[in-house]
Amino acid sequence: MAARVKAMFALFGGFRLALPSGTRVTVSARKAQALLAYLAVARRRCSRDELAALLWGDRADEQARQSLRQTLAVLRRTAGDALESCIVADDRSIALDPGGIDLDVEHFERALDVGTPETLRQASDLYTGDFLQGFVLDEPAFEAWLRTERDRLRERAIAALGRLLDHQVEAGNVSGAIDTALRRLALDPLQEAVHRTLIELYHGQGRRGAALRQYRACVETLRRELGVAPQPETQLLRRLIEQPSGDAARPPEVRQMAARAPARRTPLWPRPSRRLPLVGRADVLDILLKHFGEARQGHGRVVVVAGEAGVGKTRLLQELSQHAPRRRARVLLGGCHDMTQSLPFGPWIEALRTGGVIGDVDLLAGLGGGWRRQLARLFPELEDTPHEPRTSTDDASQLLHAVVELLVHVAARRPLVVLLEDVHWADETTLRLVPLLARRLASLRVLLVITLRDDEPATSPLLGRALANLDREAHVEQIRLTPLSRQNAAALIELGFGETRAATSQDIDQIWEVSDGNPFVILESVGVLLEMPVAGTTPRLPRRVYDLLAARLERLEEQERSLLSTAAIIGRQFDFSLLLKAAAADPGDATAGLEELVRRRLLKVVDSRFAFAHERLREAVQAQLLPPRRAVLHAAVGRAIEACYGRDLSRDYTDLAVHFSAGEVWDKALTYCRLAGVQAMERAAHREAVSWFKQTLDVLARLPETREMLETAIDVRLMLSAERQLIGERQSFESHEIAAEIARRLHDERRETRVLNFLSYKLMTHGELGRAERVGRQALALAERLGDVELVAAGALVVGHALKGQGRFREALRHFRGNIEPLTDERLAIRFGGGRPAIMSRAHAAWCLAELGEFIEGRRLGLEALRASETLDHHACKVTAHWATGLLYTRQGMLDKAVTILETGLELSRQFDLLDHYFRSIASVLGTAYALLGRVDEALALLDRAIEGYLERNEVPRFAWISEALVLARRPDEARARAEQALAVYQDIGDRCYEGWALRLLGEIEVAAGNADVAAAEDHLHAALALADTLELRPLAARCRLDLGLLHQRAGGGGRARGELDCASAEFRALGMPYWLARAEQARALLA
Repeated sequence: MAARVKAMFALFGGFRLALPSGTRVTVSARKAQALLAYLAVARRRCSRDELAALLWGDRADEQARQSLRQTLAVLRRTAGDALESCIVADDRSIALDPGGIDLDVEHFERALDVGTPETLRQASDLYTGDFLQGFVLDEPAFEAWLRTERDRLRERAIAALGRLLDHQVEAGNVSGAIDTALRRLALDPLQEAVHRTLIELYHGQGRRGAALRQYRACVETLRRELGVAPQPETQLLRRLIEQPSGDAARPPEVRQMAARAPARRTPLWPRPSRRLPLVGRADVLDILLKHFGEARQGHGRVVVVAGEAGVGKTRLLQELSQHAPRRRARVLLGGCHDMTQSLPFGPWIEALRTGGVIGDVDLLAGLGGGWRRQLARLFPELEDTPHEPRTSTDDASQLLHAVVELLVHVAARRPLVVLLEDVHWADETTLRLVPLLARRLASLRVLLVITLRDDEPATSPLLGRALANLDREAHVEQIRLTPLSRQNAAALIELGFGETRAATSQDIDQIWEVSDGNPFVILESVGVLLEMPVAGTTPRLPRRVYDLLAARLERLEEQERSLLSTAAIIGRQFDFSLLLKAAAADPGDATAGLEELVRRRLLKVVDSRFAFAHERLREAVQAQLLPPRRAVLHAAVGRAIEACYGRDLSRDYTDLAVHFSAGEVWDKALTYCRLAGVQAMERAAHREAVSWFKQTLDVLARLPETREMLETAIDVRLMLSAERQLIGERQSFESHEIAAEIARRLHDERRETRVLNFLSYKLMTHGELGRAERVGRQALALAERLGDVELVAAGALVVGHALKGQGRFREALRHFRGNIEPLTDERLAIRFGGGRPAIMSRAHAAWCLAELGEFIEGRRLGLEALRASETLDHHACKVTAHWATGLLYTRQGMLDKAVTILETGLELSRQFDLLDHYFRSIASVLGTAYALLGRVDEALALLDRAIEGYLERNEVPRFAWISEALVLARRPDEARARAEQALAVYQDIGDRCYEGWALRLLGEIEVAAGNADVAAAEDHLHAALALADTLELRPLAARCRLDLGLLHQRAGGGGRARGELDCASAEFRALGMPYWLARAEQARALLA
């Protein structure tokens, strides 16, 4: 007995499925991948309800279960034996047979549980990336499970690498330990102990340069991520590496610290974060390098680099610090920090220590004893004997000069680059030292570069004076860094995405909107976007960006914060009068507050209005407001808008709806939410209208139940249903049934009729054709009793729809034709079901006539529908007219005309944001036309998207059209599967016309097969022919005759083949179907 086929799952680093031979198995649907991953990891029987809720949480229970069934069927078809032998399913549960699958996650966890060095190495090799890395699915329940599982496995991998590293260090496996340490640091780069282990490993190999580079990477990572310096043990390690070999050569304090240092450190490290190339700063870097070259020649220079937070000042200094050592210059880097602002000489101490000056014994030996004693006040290790406390001004001045003399002494040996960051937070002594050094270095080999934020006002008068003093020096240059241009921002975004995936134009647009060219915000936003569960979603404000902005806001006065809070609620731009009214502020105080906010670069003036410097600032302000305070401000802003712009509020409906909803002023919120929805509907902004009408219903639920409220609820539900239909959004019957019940309670027959019309249409789109007809006839009877012409027209249209869906075209035509003549007067045209009855009735009548073979009248009505739709500003009407008329030409075989019309309809659906609803229907027919013309690749591209959409939406599919195209594209197995699926669906819902077409297709598939089952094919074709004769579907009957003729021709029955082909030719000629007539004549010629 052959061994059972196994499916090989690899879920680390993404989703991969393969056979044991290595052949890749393609599973393209994301939810199918999610289903397989969940079942593989669960390793148990999962109930169908559990899986449906996990992957289709936003759908009704039955719809979710149907989606699960369809996904499972697709998996079985597309993945073949690889999964067929593994999937274990019954009516209640689904599982993957544990003996039929091979799972990398399972091997990983088993290896960890054993815990030997060898199994730990195996586990680390299996962990090629995070669990389902890069996989996103817009399903909250699945995303919650995925995050939990991903974090759990990541933590296990981190712990495993730590244990493996310990083993390798103990065993003396240096190269293996280095590799493991780097991998460990790649997962968690803030483990300083692992940095130390890696430094020691490099040093043990004699790779002194690699060890020092690793130390610098550690320093940079800790400073950038945590704002701290390395621990003493780490600094000691660097000093030990830099010292000459031999204990006697070390200074006493180094020997003492070495003796106290632990013999071994716990290993745990990550690779330093990759540094991206410098983008958009080449001109500024050239200026710095020019000044550096002049400084190396003994012409000292000072450069002040200013710019907003995150604009790239630090990155620029990093680039300079890489160039300087290559030209034998020493680099000293010190930073000022808000948290350490009161520490005297803080950045200088940091620069001299981390730059290796204080540990350089030979260098310090040449410094005068007096200066050394002064410096011992900052660096106690330099003191030979305890000194007396000093407090006088003279002592402070001597200490300043001591630091300057030390820097002069350092520069005498080799060129010196001093980098001081964020001097807007500098302590007083640092600010006094900067001008003092600047005056001395004019003739020294020193380049001093200081950075500061120009979006922060001076926190000390001394800073302003220090900058003014510098500005008077001839050898000082000031540079302001501005945000990146859009072109440079796009380049940085692409670099930020790296090899994870390519940055799309949508990614670039979204990040540009968030960042406004700020490099720090760009890269933080890239990280957020890569972590988001839904691709293409606008990235939220990154946490580190928010913290940066929050620190700025905390330094505002109460009046300024109050104004800024109100402004943040108003929007990014606002009028002074509106702010004054909403904040209820004194005009003088408000003016002074705004001036201060502009000075601090939180606000800016745009024409005659004020605006936030960037949207991220407004987000940060809003995030600091507690919910009660936010609600009060929203209500105040809404009332201020009414007061300021009361003469014409139409431009402010959406703003008023937002503010009164957020302010919990429910009566006003109801008014403006409804008006905003109607306004969006009139502008064909369908998704926006859906959103507003949903919000209107939410507001209604908070108000007392009165007749007026109930009538409004019915009207809003109807408008919401119409807009949801236009964008293809799935909806249950519940909303319509609720609305109908409310109308009956109110004895409001007009509203009840409208609701029943909508309900009938929804039932039809869900495949409940018989019930749709009954409800439609009920609505039509009510409309006729009321004598309301508009409601009668709407009722006739939905009844015609339901009849057409059942293949009862003659009856449907009576209803459509009843609408065509009376409704030529556009004053009687009404909005219903995605279109106006006069035009929609023409379009659907053309469809009916196409199936009946009455192409001349059908073309006339279709072309009338096209022309009439052009005169109306009704998008769905235009698209439907193109769809129905294109279907008629395709059925007739006039393919070039069909393609032209259908392509226009597809493009209109894109323009009008109707893609979800209309794309699948148009694509099914257009794909068939493409295939008949031999444009197979274009056909398949359309059809694959249409199939995925039908399955994803759980809609009644047009697989009869799709299957025909798949036959022409030589995908017979898939064509058969789709045709069988179509037959089952059409039989279930009672669509007898397309049941006939599905039967014909099954026969055609057998005819096209090399080893045709003649009996089966004949059964299918005769069953289709019987339906065609019963329903008067002449094109279907003629196609069946053609297929029977081709079948008998292949089977050797020449006489029967000739008879069928003669009948087919005669019928095609009578109907005016030239494409099919040519096919039949060609077959007859072959017989002759």
